[in-house]
Amino acid sequence: MKLTPKTLTAKENTLFDALARTPDFRKALYRDGVPTPEVYLAQRIRVLFVFREPNLRGKPFAMDMRDEVHDERFRPIGRDGRRQKRSSKGWWNAKAGMFAHSVAAALDGEPPNRAFKRFIQGGWNHEVVNRYAYVQVKKIGGGGTSIAADICAHAAKYAGALKEQVKLYQPHLVLGCGVGKDSPAVLFASHVLPDGRERDTSKTHAKWWEFSPTACPRAMVQLWHPAWRGSRWTLYEDVWSSVREVANKVSLC
Repeated sequence: MKLTPKTLTAKENTLFDALARTPDFRKALYRDGVPTPEVYLAQRIRVLFVFREPNLRGKPFAMDMRDEVHDERFRPIGRDGRRQKRSSKGWWNAKAGMFAHSVAAALDGEPPNRAFKRFIQGGWNHEVVNRYAYVQVKKIGGGGTSIAADICAHAAKYAGALKEQVKLYQPHLVLGCGVGKDSPAVLFASHVLPDGRERDTSKTHAKWWEFSPTACPRAMVQLWHPAWRGSRWTLYEDVWSSVREVANKVSLC
């Protein structure tokens, strides 16, 4: 049966509703996934970003990321039931948004210097951010600094739910954002997508995994985290180069 936007969201909700009934997530589940399914399913190359955990300033509560990202100014609904104001320099627009922008340019074959100039002109990156799917390894809000042991524990304990999400979204490319012991890509390689052949890109030396030509995904790449402290251009080019090389090697571009 062909997956439709309505079916995708319904299946997401079924998965999240089951998690919400467990003690770990009760009243604190962060519902991630596909904010705009009709746009995601229409992509020639479907991309899934994987992060460690949402930053809720150490005070987790039940929240729907899909609603936040779908909002034209990335305004989440707070504890008081009202939309919170967000700056264009915030997480979804300026950081995750930069990765989304760079990935789009890489897959479209737009030169990175030209694409980056468009990005730094400012404005809202709502359209490009909504092309993709987003999964948190740990679906309970953390603080500004993640605790690696907690992320790793969630990856192992809830591998089944993470596998269900990947199977549902049928991405061609998975991008794990972050390095270190709790690298989302490494945790996925251990618990969710164990059948990949580990490789390295030639220019950026990014670790990546290649899967069977008939598999979904075809590849998974370990990238830096969007909050990496350094030159924005360096980070933008690194993402562009890593994604472009891998996409070419597995014949996605």
